[in-house]
Amino acid sequence: MMQHVAGKSDAYKQAFKATYAAAWSLEEQKKTHFEKGKEQGLAQETMDNSQVAPEFKVNFADGFKVGNKERVEKIEKEQAELGEKTGKELAEKNPGNREKEVYVKAYETAYEKGYKSTKKAVEKAGYKYAFENYDLKVPAKYERNELLKKWFTEGFKSNKKAAEIREEGYKKGDSWFSFFYKSFVPSEYKEHKELYEQAIEKGKTA
Repeated sequence: MMQHVAGKSDAYKQAFKATYAAAWSLEEQKKTHFEKGKEQGLAQETMDNSQVAPEFKVNFADGFKVGNKERVEKIEKEQAELGEKTGKELAEKNPGNREKEVYVKAYETAYEKGYKSTKKAVEKAGYKYAFENYDLKVPAKYERNELLKKWFTEGFKSNKKAAEIREEGYKKGDSWFSFFYKSFVPSEYKEHKELYEQAIEKGKTA
């Protein structure tokens, strides 16, 4: 700046400095109004620029948009976390924030995700249980809830391989050679030897 005014009159220098200071001050005020707008955007859904001077309304509005975008993203994330947690627990749907449709949608989408993950996990547990037990006895932690009980049972019944092992073992147990069969487990059933042996015992006592 000083190079630009070198060799100029004092009056020119003073005028230039004043103009420079005013321009700098204007930029600072624009920044300040942008930040105030952003602050408001982070705090609320609707913009209120009634207290803002006309020449700074644009700066305020720009700041508000930036802040509000951050706010929306933050609330969407919170709603999604809440929805997934509630869905996993099979609790009643209750979006914490209904200010915007996007918040409700974020909650509901995540709720479905949580709900389905619990369903899948319980069905998987039932499927695995079928490989370990001849009879279905729903564990207490699933018995307490009708949906959990239903999914566990469905998982158990969906295990066709376990059903085949039960059927084959039962038939062998029901024959005169049950002792022999129990001693020689077919290779395809060795991985689930316990279930096969349980089935033979059931057949023996039939």
